Amino acid sequence: MNRTMIQSLRSPRAQRGFTLVEILVAITLSLLLMAGTIQIFLASKQAYRTEDALSRVQENGRFAMGFLATDIRKAGYTGCLPQDAVSAIEVRLNNAANYDWDISNLVTGNEATGANTWSPTLPAALSGNVKSGTDVITIRYMASNGVDLVAPFSDSAQLFIDPAVAGLFSDGDIAMVTDCQKGTLFQITNLQPAGGKVNVVHSNAALVPGNDQSHFNNSYGEDAELAVFVTEAFYIKDNNGVPALYRSWLTTTGGVPTLKSQELVEGIQDMQILYGEDTDNDGTANRYVTADNVTDMSKVVSVRISLLARSNDDHITINKQTYHFPTMNAATTTAADYRLRHAFNTTITLRNRVK
Repeated sequence: MNRTMIQSLRSPRAQRGFTLVEILVAITLSLLLMAGTIQIFLASKQAYRTEDALSRVQENGRFAMGFLATDIRKAGYTGCLPQDAVSAIEVRLNNAANYDWDISNLVTGNEATGANTWSPTLPAALSGNVKSGTDVITIRYMASNGVDLVAPFSDSAQLFIDPAVAGLFSDGDIAMVTDCQKGTLFQITNLQPAGGKVNVVHSNAALVPGNDQSHFNNSYGEDAELAVFVTEAFYIKDNNGVPALYRSWLTTTGGVPTLKSQELVEGIQDMQILYGEDTDNDGTANRYVTADNVTDMSKVVSVRISLLARSNDDHITINKQTYHFPTMNAATTTAADYRLRHAFNTTITLRNRVK
């Protein structure tokens, strides 16, 4: 190595690094770039949370409306028995007015009138379950998978069905048999094989609620249909702080018919219901009123339902959301949190009551 090269390496110019000012400028620029990147990331994350929350709210609202519309349309189904003959259905059940199987009210409603108050008063089976300020609707009908009776059509003490369909029924079920002229509501005591058929026994055995006598006043032939009797109630309930649409339905466990509850769709905060009453008997609603203002529930031919769905996560919106609920309400509500909300509305025709 010659002297020139050695002097060059030892020269302060050759070993010169970054100055403190240059380092500070570089750090500042890096921080600005990082801050911009973080802002973009946070904005993207918030946009994703908002879109995800909106999708879930819309999905929950559609599912909830789907469940309600599908079942409420069935309200009042009694086979081919005309609606004007429903009031004359023979009831062989003890405690016939019990809410769980009260056939005198195929469609009923409970209007929220204040803090934990409803008109009419909530039945004991639902008391303590319904979210304050939200409405309740109860419907009743024959299950759509009814079966035909088979011979012999001997007398009102016996009903025979094909063994292939006996699995649709259980001991203790509340059931209904109808033809195009009459109907009977009763409890199945037991299903008894009888010469290639199954006898649907309906004695006055000591069951809950039990039948008041072992035979019907009505007799049924080959044009009769037998099905399980269905009672369903739809309402809003808080599940550990998360509101949800619930259903209670009549089912038989261990030979005893009881109402059991089931969560259908989470995130449904409120339900308000108006009933379309046919006041001139032309088959169409003349007015929509709350349950406590319906003159005659047997004249209700349609139901108008409003649902308010909300996101499960808070801090979705930047500002507290304002909304109209029900949408026909002129009053504006300001949310107490930063969740996203959306109102859903539909009108459901009770197809078994329209003419």
